[in-house]
Amino acid sequence: VTTTGWEPTCECGVNEVRPCAVLDPFGGILTTALVADRLGLDVTVIELSKGNVKIGVNRIRQDAGMLTRIEVMK
Repeated sequence: VTTTGWEPTCECGVNEVRPCAVLDPFGGILTTALVADRLGLDVTVIELSKGNVKIGVNRIRQDAGMLTRIEVMK
């Protein structure tokens, strides 16, 4: 993998580049959110179907239990 045009701006000494957040504008049943949560990343999901949100939230809660904060905005 070659990254061009990017250089770290901090002096923390960490060489590994890792994304901090994920945006999923078409959330579906929140599979991307579930994977992001497993990887310890922040995730924002946009999903219009209340049914899909309910299914996805249940999936994440079953997988992560009480360790995950889920906010559903109406």
